[in-house]
Amino acid sequence: MAVVNKQIQEKKLLQIRDRIAQIDTSLLSTIKKRMILAIRIGQIKRKLDLNILDKRQEKKVKDRYLKLAKKNGLEEKFVETLCKSILRESKRLQKNKNK
Repeated sequence: MAVVNKQIQEKKLLQIRDRIAQIDTSLLSTIKKRMILAIRIGQIKRKLDLNILDKRQEKKVKDRYLKLAKKNGLEEKFVETLCKSILRESKRLQKNKNK
């Protein structure tokens, strides 16, 4: 019986890992969509002669992330780091895609 139980648990483990892989694919696809929108924002900022860096908007985004972290029971520091990475890449793309 122990061998059968181990096989069942190993199968469950593989199923969960497959589900995580699906979520990762979706997550990265969503991030790509966000980056495309960031590039479009950069193009508009350039046409309006606005600076890429907008501290007020960044604060709104960070506040939104932290609120969502709390709502979803996620560690604040983790979400803050994630937010900073996404904002950093968004600004990099806005600068590089608009030259």
